[in-house]
Amino acid sequence: MAENFFPAMGVPVAVPAGAGVSVLKAGPGVLLRCMVTVTGAVNAVIFDNAAAGSGTNIGIIPSTAAVGQVFEFNMPATLGITVGGAATRPAFTAAYL
Repeated sequence: MAENFFPAMGVPVAVPAGAGVSVLKAGPGVLLRCMVTVTGAVNAVIFDNAAAGSGTNIGIIPSTAAVGQVFEFNMPATLGITVGGAATRPAFTAAYL
């Protein structure tokens, strides 16, 4: 018998540009995907960390990303999910579990 699967949708959260460090989740989880909503001048770097914009890199949204572009990550985070605080990073909507 065939099994039917669908991709995890996750919890959506808006990540504004230039907002300092953004904490998406302060505990273990999975970074699923991100959709760019505003272009930036520097890369947005996503980390496995509960509070700081540093640590193990689990995703990058390049500064050259177009509005509406979606990045699939499916990366586990053991500590949490944060975004580094560059003032000119792209704004995006992230989905995580």
